[in-house]
Amino acid sequence: EGIRAFAQGLRDWDKDFEETDFKLTDGLEYVKRFRTLTLLKKEELVAYGLPTESAPRLKDNKTVHVEADEYHKMMSQKNTVIIDVRNFYESNIGHFQPPPGGAEFIDPKVRNSRELPKWLGTQEVQEKLQGKKVMMYCTGGIRCERFSALLSQMKESNPEFKTEGEFMVRG
Repeated sequence: EGIRAFAQGLRDWDKDFEETDFKLTDGLEYVKRFRTLTLLKKEELVAYGLPTESAPRLKDNKTVHVEADEYHKMMSQKNTVIIDVRNFYESNIGHFQPPPGGAEFIDPKVRNSRELPKWLGTQEVQEKLQGKKVMMYCTGGIRCERFSALLSQMKESNPEFKTEGEFMVRG
């Protein structure tokens, strides 16, 4: 109940938190719960190593959140790419596999998030995304939120770079 009150307090304090997907689980056994909650102020939730003034803003994110069943259907569409926004280690353990003739799977093969801006900024990657639906996924959502904000920022700064929209799994 305390966490729910805290989440509501954030929403009451700043409207930016109204769309935040707080992931809460009811009925967990006591031994499986986190013992403590620590809050720390961070300049970047997902470290891209960019100066604060040029870091992508989550507010400007234009990505559409879709339910899992819709996301699964989209994987079979042509002219679509799926980017695994997780690190190479996580992707290597397992990743989404689009059906033959459907979306193209892209693994950036990054060791950490700091490598994503450079990867996305390359001409080769932007040409691969040009004019396509861009789907993405990660483990908990925040990396996708940051990556999609970065993608929106790069499209804004380069009017020639256009996609047919960005999509991520809700939650």
